[in-house]
Amino acid sequence: MKRAMKRDDLLQPQDREAGFILPVVMVALAVISLSIWAALSALESTRKDLSDLRADIRLQRTALVAEARVAYLLATEPLGAAGLRQGARRYRISDEFSAASESSEPVDPLANVLRFDNRAYEMSLGSDTVAEVRLQDEAGLLNLNILDQVALERLLRNLGAKEEAARQLAATLHDFIDADDLKRLNGAEASEYERAGQMPPPNRDLNQVSEAFSAFGWSSELPAGAAGRLAELTSTASATTPFNLNTAPQDVLRAWFDLTEDEAATVIRARETSLLVGPTSLTSLTGRPAQPSDFRLYAFPGRSIRLSVRLVNEPRGATHISWIRLAEAGDIYPYFVLGPEIDNPSSKFAERANEQDEDTPPRPFPFPVG
Repeated sequence: MKRAMKRDDLLQPQDREAGFILPVVMVALAVISLSIWAALSALESTRKDLSDLRADIRLQRTALVAEARVAYLLATEPLGAAGLRQGARRYRISDEFSAASESSEPVDPLANVLRFDNRAYEMSLGSDTVAEVRLQDEAGLLNLNILDQVALERLLRNLGAKEEAARQLAATLHDFIDADDLKRLNGAEASEYERAGQMPPPNRDLNQVSEAFSAFGWSSELPAGAAGRLAELTSTASATTPFNLNTAPQDVLRAWFDLTEDEAATVIRARETSLLVGPTSLTSLTGRPAQPSDFRLYAFPGRSIRLSVRLVNEPRGATHISWIRLAEAGDIYPYFVLGPEIDNPSSKFAERANEQDEDTPPRPFPFPVG
């Protein structure tokens, strides 16, 4: 009887080899495809890194030009209560708040002024680089080193902190800075830091605003989005630095004087056309009686100006921040440039909210760039 042939007997050797090669080829193609995909991903990442690097270089170049120009103007142009006065005649400080100087010449302290109130100016460097430039007088910011707990509490509440949290944060920062080891109500001294596994407080003035976020509770109790705004509205100047009503942002005016949002907006509008000389100016504008502590204010800029530069068409929105400080008597140079910092939108301290910018386009930079 004839034996039935099995299926394997029907397959020739070359048929069996073909059945083995096909999956090998498919696996090889898959490996090659994955390799190409990985290479393309790496190439795209490298391309993005190079693009970011070019943007950073362009930002730093633009910021250096702005720094040099502003520093030169600080050394050569008259400084007024609201900012730099282009081409203005130099006269005594008291003349700025009167209708005429001692020589009976008309005085217009707000003519051609490069203002130090953090408003946006537009500066062009060639056809492909347009920058937004801001200048902020340190005397218009809430000085953390003054240890004004009441004003700091108000500012924190205005930025969204609950009343109890604002009171605690203001107290812990006071203990963080003051030289003694006495714990204030709601504050924290070395023992609280030790129990929390944190470094003890330095018990000295802050050198930069970011140090405040090392104070007890500051890294965890601040409302979301408040850190960057707080860094923008505060300074760590000398405790003797004056306050300047003519350059203070709206939120700082509210914190200093317990103003409502509408009252602070009224003050901002009024100083566009006339200088504010002190608490009496606020009383006439808002009806709020001046308190004794208010008379420590002085309507003139401090020694340091914060310069912020951002490329208008840069999608990342990185901001170059530096401080230009006028020298004191006996210094070799007329000014010093401190910094810079580069704030990116993903940074903890980089949230931006400028109350004058929502409906106001950047003004042209009033001084020649070149």
